[in-house]
Amino acid sequence: MKYGNSSTIGVDKVWMRVQADGVKVGQRFNEDDENWDALWQSKKIDGVYQPIKNKIRFEDKGQGHLIADVNLFTRDALVQFNPTHFFGEYELTTNVAGAFDSVFDLMASKGLEIDRDACLITRFDLAKDSALTENPSKFVTPLAMYLAANRESTRLEHADGVTLGNGSNQFGFYNRSLHLSNLKINHSLHPNTGRNELRCLSKGRRTWAKKFGDGDASINDFCKLNRDALSEMYLDHFKTLSTLANESIKIGIPHDNEMASDVYSEMLYFQSIHGASWMNHYLIANGIQAIADKVGLSYFIDMACEIDSQKTKKSLTHRMKIKTAAAIELNRIKERFAIRQPISYVDEYLQTFAA
Repeated sequence: MKYGNSSTIGVDKVWMRVQADGVKVGQRFNEDDENWDALWQSKKIDGVYQPIKNKIRFEDKGQGHLIADVNLFTRDALVQFNPTHFFGEYELTTNVAGAFDSVFDLMASKGLEIDRDACLITRFDLAKDSALTENPSKFVTPLAMYLAANRESTRLEHADGVTLGNGSNQFGFYNRSLHLSNLKINHSLHPNTGRNELRCLSKGRRTWAKKFGDGDASINDFCKLNRDALSEMYLDHFKTLSTLANESIKIGIPHDNEMASDVYSEMLYFQSIHGASWMNHYLIANGIQAIADKVGLSYFIDMACEIDSQKTKKSLTHRMKIKTAAAIELNRIKERFAIRQPISYVDEYLQTFAA
């Protein structure tokens, strides 16, 4: 089935580090301004730990949701902001250069001059918004179910979402319209609007920084990226996720006419596709009760041990008990999708956000 793919892409958040001596404090600086808060730290002076105010935080949710932690001694800073909120309420933008100009102008108005050449990007998020055929919250469980092999991060930034990826690069999917509604924010988004975010995290900077400029993650290179370049970067990462997902989709929830009659051959096929994690995928695809009815768990364990010499009967027998409990929960999940197969939600997600 073909789904709509009218997605919009934009830079959702940016984190940057201003290196030492990259911040100049001007005459207009007033740390008593209502936007500034002292960040007290403990420092040992003459053998006694004393509170000192060497850092200050600036926060302005009205302009770009900008937050800056500035060290007045070393003249460095950590800055984060959302480009979207410099140009409109909640429409994604790719005007990165304009957003950075706004950041520097805002900081200068507060008496802090920032050297652009001293700034390095440490993290940024690329986001796509798109209206789906159903409530985005219904997609969360199927995505977690079928992309489990790639769901290495358990940190959820949104309660109604799912995180797919690792500590370097990850995708976050959540119900965008519901998120804004819960915050009591007026918006014109379709009620079925989901957001898919590519989060280029600091741990993966060596990888994603090569996508633009000299690989040093300077803001000058980052500001040169246009909509096409940002889309290409997004899709490069999404293809990896899609490839892993498509392996599950090819297998899907098997029907009688699609399943191999020889269970042993089918197990070998799963091993060739998924490697060391083949048994998890096989049990999810077939269901432990169906396997028990077809060949018996004892025979299944014998075949699994023959296919995978790393497995022992004792360990597998224990594992089957755990999997039996998990299968009961999985059946409950499937019952929630009696009208629509969970795999079709994954298919729509991939088609929509890969467009």
